[in-house]
Amino acid sequence: MGYSGTLTYYDSIGGGGILGKNDSNGGSPIVQDARYSHLIAETPADFISKLDQLLHPATENEAIDTEPVSFTLLPNWPNPFNPITTFAFVLPEAGDVHATVYNMLGARVDEPVKSNLPAGYHEFQFDGRDFASGVYFLNVEWEGVIRNQKMLLVK
Repeated sequence: MGYSGTLTYYDSIGGGGILGKNDSNGGSPIVQDARYSHLIAETPADFISKLDQLLHPATENEAIDTEPVSFTLLPNWPNPFNPITTFAFVLPEAGDVHATVYNMLGARVDEPVKSNLPAGYHEFQFDGRDFASGVYFLNVEWEGVIRNQKMLLVK
């Protein structure tokens, strides 16, 4: 049986809602508020597991429409990190993606992604072994839409 629970999310302006199914008998999916920019789970691994269950239901009879409705940057994990952290994002459509990492002074220190990517889930890593401990900022741009997040490198 596919995922029949709920997946809670929030957006950067305080809204939120539930993504899941109407009932445990494989009803159609519901999204109470599609303006989300992050999905929440207990841990990143839990989130990936729940997202995988939504994207790959157990049988064809339980299949649900899971096309992303917005460009979503997920929280990097682990955070704080030493020396590698993983970040992921979901694209609603194919397009050019440019991810850049900046230090506290605003200097660009890395460009882990600069390519045209298909719609869907994408995961990349930032390797901080050549950088000092501190706060770094990840800036991910897709088709003119920009998402940012803070990362903490602790050595």
